[in-house]
Amino acid sequence: MNGIKITVLDGKTLDGDTEYFFAREQDYIVLGRDADICHVIFEDSTVELGVGNEHIGLRRSLGRYQLDLNNAHSVRIDGKEPYEEQEISGSVELLLGLVVRVRVEVLDNRKSELPMVEHRWQPGQVAQRNRKLLKYTLPIVAGLIIAGLLFFRDIGKLEGDLTTVSQSLEGLNQAQTSIPLSTINDVRESVYLVLIQNDSEGERLHGTAWVTDSRQLATNAHVAEKFNSLKPGENMLVRSSVPPYQTHRVTQAVLHPGYRDFHRLWEDYLPVQKGFNALELMRTVSAADVALLNVTDNEELASPLALATADELAGLQAGTPVAFVGFPAEKLLPGTLKQPVPVVQQDEIVRLTDFFMTARDDNNNRLIQHGIPMIGGASGSPLFTRKGKVIGIVSAVNIAMTSRGRVANPADINFAQRVDFLFDLLAGKSELTSQNYLDQWSQSLGGFQKGIDASVFEVAENVKGVFGLSKPFNEVVVKGSFEAINNSSSSLLSSVNTMSFTKAGVHLVTVQSRARRIQLKPVSADSKVIEYTYPIPYGNFLGYRLFITDGPTEVDLKLATRVSADAPEDTVSYQINQTSWQADPVAAKKQFAIHQVKASKGLQGEPQELMTLTGNTGERIDGKQETYVTQEIDLNVAGYYLFITNPVQPGDLNTHLFQGKKSIDKDLRSRREAYVLYRKKESGSEVLKLVTSSKQESLGFSATVYHWPEEK
Repeated sequence: MNGIKITVLDGKTLDGDTEYFFAREQDYIVLGRDADICHVIFEDSTVELGVGNEHIGLRRSLGRYQLDLNNAHSVRIDGKEPYEEQEISGSVELLLGLVVRVRVEVLDNRKSELPMVEHRWQPGQVAQRNRKLLKYTLPIVAGLIIAGLLFFRDIGKLEGDLTTVSQSLEGLNQAQTSIPLSTINDVRESVYLVLIQNDSEGERLHGTAWVTDSRQLATNAHVAEKFNSLKPGENMLVRSSVPPYQTHRVTQAVLHPGYRDFHRLWEDYLPVQKGFNALELMRTVSAADVALLNVTDNEELASPLALATADELAGLQAGTPVAFVGFPAEKLLPGTLKQPVPVVQQDEIVRLTDFFMTARDDNNNRLIQHGIPMIGGASGSPLFTRKGKVIGIVSAVNIAMTSRGRVANPADINFAQRVDFLFDLLAGKSELTSQNYLDQWSQSLGGFQKGIDASVFEVAENVKGVFGLSKPFNEVVVKGSFEAINNSSSSLLSSVNTMSFTKAGVHLVTVQSRARRIQLKPVSADSKVIEYTYPIPYGNFLGYRLFITDGPTEVDLKLATRVSADAPEDTVSYQINQTSWQADPVAAKKQFAIHQVKASKGLQGEPQELMTLTGNTGERIDGKQETYVTQEIDLNVAGYYLFITNPVQPGDLNTHLFQGKKSIDKDLRSRREAYVLYRKKESGSEVLKLVTSSKQESLGFSATVYHWPEEK
């Protein structure tokens, strides 16, 4: 048995169970109160005990289980505060909130492996290790030199030699680990603060820019694009950081066309990779995030900064010392905007890749990843070497999302665009080079799955596997676009489409759109239609619904989504794919119920069909509107029992299981057919009552009982 076992020691679960087993195929498990998301669900009353909707998650990776923490929720592991991605081995006890306790046991009966003894160093760690090695070995080298001098020379000459050796070693250390102050001061004079100024609201910091030899200022495209959406009364300004703090008004912003080309290409493709039962959108940094600003009185700008040559850029490598001068401000103590003081930081390059985090062999590694800590406001800053040559434009930071908003990731791996993109703008060749970039980016995207297409395939394959389906008898594609609700400025968009199901069977409806987060809800359907919603692995880039029908029918399906107010029109188009398989509806409903039980309880294999009971509802109890029939069943063997009750003609049914007068079942669904699940923990005779009810008189039904034996 391989997987993870969770035992509830203190606290009430929604299904009353205290033990849960998840096979190793279940690679993400959530504990909390949200019944739609969580796998171990606690009663709503536990909110008073500090249990959250999604309190904690357990991720499986390569045979190990790690904690996925929610910073808003209190967790203790064996009485201690845990850390993100803490590995769980053996058996541990978790305290959720105030008093809810669970035991988590990792079960792995496979042969143990030899331990990994070789440590694999990251590029940034190598640079840091070398720097520390140099720091601690220099005194040793100096000592050896001194010892040699003492042996061969007199004390008088030794003093002069010691001074020379000390200066040489200090110079060697400086050359390897720092940027000269003279270089930093020269760069600082040419770095400007970018501001947005409003006649009524004053000024606010917007980014950083610096002077080029074209008498323009270089910055990021995401900084410069604000110029094209300024409101009446607003201006974009740049201000020097040296007295007399001269200010210039921006008159034009020229963005590299590759910036928007990359965004469109990315949104059309949505590259994903599989992980933890969901498709994970690859995160990256926007390419060609470079722009030029034209300003008033540009002849009064400071001296331009020197750019690295193409050969110097090709020679960059991890461990190269770099620095930046700029104006990071997000969540920092505010400074005065009238006399701005820039921040100076230095570290090393830690990695050079393309915009898909891959190291290329053709000198197209134009994403510089460095170890300089920074945050919002630094965008547009120059990244330069010891010689003062600008090699990149600071463009993005790694962030971590917390309950207090976004903060800089403590890993301190941040990003800059190599200045090749700036060469394009300065030479007036950005339009010509953009097509070459698009070809490169499209080639790199080919190494990933296309998000929406991958979800369409995964959802369809899952449905086929659950019901044992093969070739569909009908496939329909419908294209359309959303309309705003109430007024054109609303961000809530909706559409209603009529879906026709021409035969009895299983029907899958998927909706794909660049809006992505789409809700589907049937707004009208006759009694022949049963709608099913359940989470399908890797289906998170789609809206989808599953229907089982007893015959030809139609369903009005409402689609709804929200988009940003400034979203272009083509982002709200959509495509509906309807796939229909012919199948016996009764058998399909039973198969779906069996699948849900196996998935939720981690059961293996197919259940044994014990018996089928038939009957008619007819007796009214205590004057209630519903009619009832009670059947006694003697259960003898431990394990899980699934009761599936279906009407033989159209009608609504409810089924409950009683031990004496106590209801002991857990309904999975109660519409037209009823599913009841019961776990018998010990063998021995146990007589239970199966009560079937309906608002209709004399509604015929059949109840099938399935059994999974308790695993030993």
